[in-house]
Amino acid sequence: ISISNRIYLFFQTTKTKLLNLNLFQDRSTNHEKIRKQIWTTRLYLVIFIIILFILVLYTSLNKKSININVQLSSLTQYQQLEIKYKSTLTCPCNRISIEYKEFIELKVSYHEVCTSDFISQQWFDYLYNKQKINDRNFLATASIQFQVLASLCKLTQETINIGLTQFYSTKFISGQLNLNETFQKQINSILNIFQRSISQTFKRTLDMIHEVIHGNFYMTIFQTNWKFTVLERKRFSPFYTNPLTYNNSCNCGTSSKCSEKVILNNSIIDGLVIGCYPFESMLQSSLQCLYNQTCLELILLYFKVQTDNITFNILSSINQYGIDEKVEHMVDRLFVDQWY
Repeated sequence: ISISNRIYLFFQTTKTKLLNLNLFQDRSTNHEKIRKQIWTTRLYLVIFIIILFILVLYTSLNKKSININVQLSSLTQYQQLEIKYKSTLTCPCNRISIEYKEFIELKVSYHEVCTSDFISQQWFDYLYNKQKINDRNFLATASIQFQVLASLCKLTQETINIGLTQFYSTKFISGQLNLNETFQKQINSILNIFQRSISQTFKRTLDMIHEVIHGNFYMTIFQTNWKFTVLERKRFSPFYTNPLTYNNSCNCGTSSKCSEKVILNNSIIDGLVIGCYPFESMLQSSLQCLYNQTCLELILLYFKVQTDNITFNILSSINQYGIDEKVEHMVDRLFVDQWY
């Protein structure tokens, strides 16, 4: 027999054996049962081969992790390793806590008004008129309103300084050296929380004081919220107090936020208002007039203080919030124009 015939015969024999392969053979002679056993064998082999193929494929594609310990000599070396092995790189720290002051420095840029002439004693004295203190108008309250502004500037700066001292002493805790991207996100989140919390704490304190004053119906020395009324002018006649009304509709007995625009010599002063309380009036005001030389001169002319060589410089630095921003909103952000 030739070699080709032998090969052909081998394949035919193998084919026949495979077609008749029966792994579930028993002593039964029933042809139908034997046929089912052969088909079951074929199905079993197909499933077995598929599973075997999947296992081989998974094993060949699955990457094995090998832990390698490296002694770092510099931050640059770590950064290079971070680029290559970002998802698997770990670096345990010998020191798991560090105070923020060792790697964070926060600086603050305040609103220009907090360093301007308008919170100076010279400006307060210029606006003060003892004879007009009970006139219940801007002539009476102008000085105290700007003193309120100066106090708010001072209080917010003190609050930030105290907050920064506490913040710097807080410790950053981590058992692993963080990836640069992750670390930056953590620090940015920490800074945002600090800035929001210090502002909210100050505002809550201010709101509480404000509510206590208004809730107890305290009368201002300028009688801008309540006024005395005498029904009969005789000995031991009782005094009554009546709330003032602003804009012909808002009553200081029901709201502390009543206010109306300041009008001097028949001219409206941009941004400034007068109301129930000098404190609230300043919060409801904007500093728009203080950016305008013409508007400032209206105020100076109205008070007519005869003093030689006295000048007040207008505000000139315009921030992202605009010149018509209310003082209340400045206080909400602690007069901070920028954290950096």
